[in-house]
Amino acid sequence: KTEAHLPPHQRIAEPLLLFGPGLEPRTHQHPLLGLLRHGPYAQPPGLTAVRVATITVHGQRGRLFDFLRGLSREHLPTDRKTYVPAYPGFEAVFGLPLLPSEVAHIELPEGAAGTGTDGHERLAEVLGRAMLELHAARDRWDVVVFLLPSAWERWRESLDGKFNLHDRLKAAAAPLGCPVQMLREDSALAYTHGCSLPWRLSIAGVAKAGGVPWRTA
Repeated sequence: KTEAHLPPHQRIAEPLLLFGPGLEPRTHQHPLLGLLRHGPYAQPPGLTAVRVATITVHGQRGRLFDFLRGLSREHLPTDRKTYVPAYPGFEAVFGLPLLPSEVAHIELPEGAAGTGTDGHERLAEVLGRAMLELHAARDRWDVVVFLLPSAWERWRESLDGKFNLHDRLKAAAAPLGCPVQMLREDSALAYTHGCSLPWRLSIAGVAKAGGVPWRTA
């Protein structure tokens, strides 16, 4: 009797990805190299720039602006150098500048979380109101960026661990049609590899603004 055995493993080729109207052919297996060679599959419709609205605690708006300006500059890879190419800047990759909105910026008071044990709930409510305020000026921005300060890290999750501030922010923004990106002062702004992070955030920003970086061929 002959028994059939499945092979111990099978090598599957990387799928080809389809990009924008660059050099032919418009396909590449590597998402970042494909963007560099061809540009995105589709830019955000109707935009001449990706405009960023912000939510920060009082006194941190300037720091967030400085961080976001870094997405428009060139960066050389310092990790995974065989995979991550040099980042030439947001506009060089996507054909649009990344700019702060002219008006849509909200500063929250430092004491927004209160002094009790309900800091998570209080922040969730404050952020929900901030999203409603930004929604009233929806034609003035394309993506919202919220910077969670280190002082509020302990309220990132509810006391019972069932709720996360990131998820609650997304839940408040989704019904309003407001794309939002949450950054943490303790992680994103402290990240030491200044090439990988701009790649990730710029791709996320374009997608949230309605663009399509790539699709499967």
